[in-house]
This record gives sequence, structure tokens and C-alpha cells, in this order.
Amino acid sequence: MGLFVALCLTVEVQAQTIVWNLPPEGTWVRFQGTFEQTEARPGAAAGDLELPPWAEQVTIRALGSETAEIAGEERPCRWLEIRIERGKEVDGKLDTGLAGLEIYKVLVPESAVPTKAVDANGIPVSFLPVAKGYRKIGNGEVTPLVTPALQLYPLGILAGYYRNLTVGESPEDFATPAGEQSATRYDGKIEMERAGSRTQEESSIWRSAEIPFGVAGWTANVVRQVKDERAPRDDFKTVSTVKSTVKLAATGNDATSDLPDSN
Repeated sequence: MGLFVALCLTVEVQAQTIVWNLPPEGTWVRFQGTFEQTEARPGAAAGDLELPPWAEQVTIRALGSETAEIAGEERPCRWLEIRIERGKEVDGKLDTGLAGLEIYKVLVPESAVPTKAVDANGIPVSFLPVAKGYRKIGNGEVTPLVTPALQLYPLGILAGYYRNLTVGESPEDFATPAGEQSATRYDGKIEMERAGSRTQEESSIWRSAEIPFGVAGWTANVVRQVKDERAPRDDFKTVSTVKSTVKLAATGNDATSDLPDSN
């Protein structure tokens, strides 16, 4: 898990991956998937090391409404809660360990929830702004969020931020545990390079206005490479590959908060 955390330090994860509409209060959606990691071992007789896959589960809940002052104006807002779990399945249950569970409860201006990947000025929608919010990691205490935007990082959504997205010409049939969905595919690619390291990421996001919050699933493939800082770029060698596949599993209309006292 330590290698994954180090990799994530170079990956900017955005909330716009999973929140594209505001369903009625009480609505919830749950996504399930897998997280796989391979460590490169050049010259090893057994080849690269494929770590046992981990299970992922993401639950989004639409909670109550509240008016909040933002930039000097009273604006209607909605409480959203996002529960992110990653760990190993033990006896049919997900064991998240000490830090594999994160819960975010945020008050979001209704007008700030994006419906497109770019705003009216053509600027990419990168973050979901929040009026206030709270976070809980594992069995730790609930703490207030100190940033003005929701960032699901580092144990959140692996699909990252892309300035340019390739959009499918028409909706396609997307198979999920919750049934086949008609969704439009968005593909993104980004590369971040420093003198001694390079991270390459490719993701696909399937969006559907018919699904609460607007997303049917996503995939991400992240490759991390390193070299001596003084060596030429051709010397980059892959040290790890991380793959994440997450799909819609269930929806409902009886959502309740895991952090009921945080408002």
C-alpha cells in the first residue's frame, strides 16, 4: 500500500469524476470494483510482482438542504456524503484496515454542481466547491475540512483531472452489476514528468444523466517510471502499474448519514 500512496502524490484527483447532478434527498448510489497493483522486477526469475487485488467500494448519498453564505450571498446548498472503502475481502466482508475508509460530508452550492466537463468560458471543471464539510478517516475523529473544494485524495477516486477529454459520439451499452446502462464514454490522458520520475495516467468515465449523480463507472491505469535525474529521458523505466475498475452496483432512496452530528 505504501507504493500506492507514493504514486498518488503525483496524481491530482478530482471530485468532478463522480458528481454531475443532484438527485432528490435520500438518494444513494453504490459503486464496486477492484484495485490492482504490479511492481516491476527487471531480471527477476519470477517476473513482475502482481499484488493480490483489493476491493473498492464508493457510496454517494444525497442528504438535506441548507442555505449558506458564499461570497457574501445566501445560496441554496445540499449536503452530500461520500464513503470510500478499499481493502481486502475477508469472510465476505471488506476489511479496510486502519486507513482504508474515508467519509466526506460536504455542503455543496446547488449551482456549482457541473453538468459539463467545461464551464461557459471553456475552462475545465476541476473541483467541486464546498461551503463547509467534514472528513473521517478509519476510526479517527471527525475533523472539519479546511479546503474550499472537495478533493478525494489520496484514497479516493483514482481517475484524475484532464484538460482535454475525448467524448464518445453516442451513448454505448455499459455493463454493470446493477444492469446494463446507456452511458457516454469520456477518455482522458495525462503525463506528469520531473527530472527523475514520470507518471502516465489514462482513464475512462462513463456518464449517464439517468443515473443519480450522473456516473455509471470509471477505469484508471497509472504507470510510474523513474530514472537517474541526470540520465536522458530514454532511460525511464517502469516501477509500478496501478489499475482501478469501478462500476455502478446499486441505487436506493433511503440514504442516511454516517456522520449525523456533523452539520
